[in-house]
Amino acid sequence: MFKGKRKWGILLILAIVILALLGTVAASKAQDYLETLDVYWRVHNEVLLPTEIGRHYIDLYFYYSDELFRLSLASPTLQDESLALIFMFEPWLKALVEGQGDDVIVTMEMVTRVQTYLDHIYEKASPELRQTLYEERARFPLENLVGLSMEEARRQLVGLPENPTPVPTSFPPSAE
Repeated sequence: MFKGKRKWGILLILAIVILALLGTVAASKAQDYLETLDVYWRVHNEVLLPTEIGRHYIDLYFYYSDELFRLSLASPTLQDESLALIFMFEPWLKALVEGQGDDVIVTMEMVTRVQTYLDHIYEKASPELRQTLYEERARFPLENLVGLSMEEARRQLVGLPENPTPVPTSFPPSAE
């Protein structure tokens, strides 16, 4: 477990949202979403990858990706909700990775939408995923982010980069 039991609830949400985008966007529409996808990969590379907690979120993403993908495919409502969140958060995350995260404030509407989405996943999830969602939400109530800038939320949730020059990944993954 992490020293000091760092709080990392919102990043699990990010992993879920990224999975939803990858799983629900038809190939014919993928070109339309490349900019949004690029923002999420930048979050992966620039926010998550350079921190221990961020790397843990990446691990959680891969651990639960199959289940989340199946849940998304089985529920058109969950697919729609996933895409709505992806596009809702894209401008704020873009500001964060472009160094303007201090200019964007986390609102109660943002938190409420994420909590509602997590409730819908929780209803359909396996006991293991339910437990993880429960623990993460209890560890760091999302309401604590309301009023913080995206940069302040990032520092609070994952901290500053430990390794400022991580090896980036790319999308689509290269076949090296």
